[in-house]
Amino acid sequence: MLEIAIVGVVLVLGVIVLIPIFQTVASIYPYSYPNARVRSLKSKLVTKNEFEELLTKPYNEIIYYLEKKHYSYLSKFLDLDFSFASLEGAIRSDLINTVGKLISISPTPVKEFLKVYAKRFDIQVIEALVRSLNRKFRISRDILSVTNTFSKDFIYRNNHSIEEIENELKQTGFRKFIDKHKDQIRNNKFADFEVDLDLFYYNKLIHVASSRNQKRLVKRLIDLRNVSLFIKDVKPNIVGGKISLDKLDDLNIDLLKVLKDHGYKIDNNCEVDKIERVLQLNLFKFANDLLKNEPLSDASILGFLLLKIINVRNLIILLKMKQHHIESSKIREVLAI
Repeated sequence: MLEIAIVGVVLVLGVIVLIPIFQTVASIYPYSYPNARVRSLKSKLVTKNEFEELLTKPYNEIIYYLEKKHYSYLSKFLDLDFSFASLEGAIRSDLINTVGKLISISPTPVKEFLKVYAKRFDIQVIEALVRSLNRKFRISRDILSVTNTFSKDFIYRNNHSIEEIENELKQTGFRKFIDKHKDQIRNNKFADFEVDLDLFYYNKLIHVASSRNQKRLVKRLIDLRNVSLFIKDVKPNIVGGKISLDKLDDLNIDLLKVLKDHGYKIDNNCEVDKIERVLQLNLFKFANDLLKNEPLSDASILGFLLLKIINVRNLIILLKMKQHHIESSKIREVLAI
């Protein structure tokens, strides 16, 4: 009986000792599959060397290259004249689909964060549709993307009234902003409406960010938004970045010093019109650091998300400037590669 009791105690102690190990494994395991998928998806991004090669090609050849190497379906979305609008729409749709894939493979804490992040696509469509109510801002349907909120049938209608847009948003948190700013919208004043959408979006993003990596990412996205406004002589309005709003309150401040004081690597001689690109490069480095340093956490998912966003930005800039026959050296100056 004594031996049985001793064995029992040993087993209990063994289980107690293993509990921390089980907890650690349980916290890591949910990210094993997403991490493997992310590595596969990352291999489909356009590399720096490929961008350098594409800089030497004319517009149409770039499209053929992208379809052959990265976007096998691209030609299905193009007009006969390979218009930039249809091309941009196809690439943006691919980004939305990629975020959808990330949502489907992610554990719950990351899934909820990515769902809120994806609201950015809804906002882009809302702003485009609302502005298109004014004939001066008529837009090509090609650049509107199908999202969780907007169906293909709705997107491809010939015209949209403010009431139709409002009705489409009835099950979302966006409808209240149409109600609030309806009179201004009817008078073709969109600034306050768009500011409210931005504030709503970033506050949701801050609220849902649960991990250290998610919070670090949100801070950088907010800084990028606020600095972009500051450079355009518009008062920044999003709270929650690494740089507090009071640091950007005076348009005469030394912006380069402020950025360096908050950990951004930027040259002392950087020109104002190059700052956004430098911040994109900082974001690119942050994304790669996430992928390298913490392979079995949400870091790999968030790192890939950033790389995909920057990749799409670079492609759209490259194609737009190539279509206008701008010199390769000038294009290289604005790409974040």
